[in-house]
Amino acid sequence: MKKLLVLPLIAMTLYSCISIPFSGRMEPLSEIELQKGSNNKILVINIYGTIQDSEKKGSLMGPAEMNISARISEELEKAAEDSSIKAIILRIDSPGGSVTTCDIIHNLIIEHKKKYGTYVVAHMGSVAASGGYYLSVTADRIIAHPTTVTGSIGVVAVMVNIEGLLEKIGVADQTLKSGAAKTMGSPLHRMTKTERHLFQKIIDAMYERFISVILESRSSMTPESLLAIADGRVMIANDALESGLIDQIGYWQTAINTAAKGAGISDPTVITYRRPGEYHPNAFTIENRKQQPNFSLIPVDSSLFFNKYGVSFMYLWKM
Repeated sequence: MKKLLVLPLIAMTLYSCISIPFSGRMEPLSEIELQKGSNNKILVINIYGTIQDSEKKGSLMGPAEMNISARISEELEKAAEDSSIKAIILRIDSPGGSVTTCDIIHNLIIEHKKKYGTYVVAHMGSVAASGGYYLSVTADRIIAHPTTVTGSIGVVAVMVNIEGLLEKIGVADQTLKSGAAKTMGSPLHRMTKTERHLFQKIIDAMYERFISVILESRSSMTPESLLAIADGRVMIANDALESGLIDQIGYWQTAINTAAKGAGISDPTVITYRRPGEYHPNAFTIENRKQQPNFSLIPVDSSLFFNKYGVSFMYLWKM
């Protein structure tokens, strides 16, 4: 009997150890040198992973990670206070992300360029597809690594229907609604023709915006040449260069040299921003995250169980 009473206590103890949230104080950004040079600076802004603003909770050893649009806005604001920053390199390694988040960041960079006349170079990493490319076109010059995969120009909204599965296990949808289209996108019923038309209209509008953003920035491309490849396909750097999506192929030093030349400076100091405690030894350190001990006895990814409701419209290369 005593053993039976102990088991629930052990289970409760293990459960309590899965996650111990702690809202720590987020420190301001500080400057770190990646390459020593003259008083003229080039700022490196990292854009990596899925580009989507979402809640990122803090841990026992540190504060929450800032949303990507808020973080980039903070970096640009800090750059605006430093007149020695003559150019910016966007180091992009991303398959894309939320349509709105990508558009927010795109606008932040464009407005900064207009106000301060900063020369911007995009340097693509392993992937700069869809929303990653959407942000690349904010640059005055786009450089891809020789093995970069880019393109994927288009919009996707992933939806599933589980109505048949529910029928098999004896579950029925009894959702009440005020209008016929109120539950459009719900996995609990099959999409109607009207709902499909409404969704397609939204996606078409977002796609048209993507196309217009590229044409505004890539004067060398025509609507005909762009639409010929803007069907969602991805491509390697050589094909992207041939199609006009990028300007050249090169390694990291090529991006630095191009940014310096475009800004009319020589022997630049290359910098980035980080928060206290983040380890960032060189330009190839993409993830600015604290090295924290893991107190979880059982690794649990809560995103497997808790997702936001609604349909997400994405500039994203997703398989």
